[in-house]
Amino acid sequence: MKNNPKLLLVDDNQELLELIKDFLVVEKYEVKTARSGGAALRFLSNENFDLVVSDIEMPGISGLELLKRIKTTINSDIPVILITGHLSNENVSEAIKLGVSDFVGKPFDSFYLLKQIEYQLRKNDRSKPFRHSFKSITKKSVSFEFDLEDFFSENISTLIMIHIEHLVHMNPSITNMIVMILEELIENAFIHGILDLPNEVRAMNHYQYMKYLQRIDKLKYQHRKINVDIFYEKKQRIITIEVDDHGKGFDYESLLKVEKSLIDFAETGRGLQIMKMLCDDMKFSNKGSKVLITKKL
Repeated sequence: MKNNPKLLLVDDNQELLELIKDFLVVEKYEVKTARSGGAALRFLSNENFDLVVSDIEMPGISGLELLKRIKTTINSDIPVILITGHLSNENVSEAIKLGVSDFVGKPFDSFYLLKQIEYQLRKNDRSKPFRHSFKSITKKSVSFEFDLEDFFSENISTLIMIHIEHLVHMNPSITNMIVMILEELIENAFIHGILDLPNEVRAMNHYQYMKYLQRIDKLKYQHRKINVDIFYEKKQRIITIEVDDHGKGFDYESLLKVEKSLIDFAETGRGLQIMKMLCDDMKFSNKGSKVLITKKL
């Protein structure tokens, strides 16, 4: 990640814009602000930005429309983070297909937003060199094993996507869906399976949560691993992803039974809702410690 990345913040709330800007400037980011989607597009047409953070609900050009225009007419490689309290399943699906990098729920924690910005910038830098796939491959499987040290030091989903993108050419919307699925699978595997974090820890604000994780004795968990198996079948045009965290599992059945028309991005369980919506099939076993995802390409 380059020094002093340039960010564009978009929101019709001037006070909120200034608060976020001041916080990010202290963290050594170059920041510009726009109070409308139209103003943001004018900035983007004349200047280069490394990442955009935008509210969804704005008069005129909404955050979703801004995302669409950025990806189709400005630069499809710019990471875009959308801020929202809740969003319909249809709009979440549309945003992911358009290439949204992530969602941040309202009210949000500034440190959590900072983490997401840093993560998306690193992910974008690492994925750029890998754009080639081998058309001759008809069937392929690849397996990975990760430990807690990997979770803290590596962008695991990006490392896996590097291998997947070498296997098969996918349109950008499918690629983004698989990235989102992987991120949620890996996060859940470490939180539930490796660390077995209690609900009160997961409910902490981001600053407290990160402090808690920093205090964890990694040696205590060094024997715990997660296994990720990827299988690609060209003829059927499917990818299956199996993640096994070898943990105690969790009550996935009650979460899967809940049908929601809106996804609350500040609510625990959003990852399972997103995975259920994005994949074509999802099966749990071993009390929830193993999950098998199928995605048609």
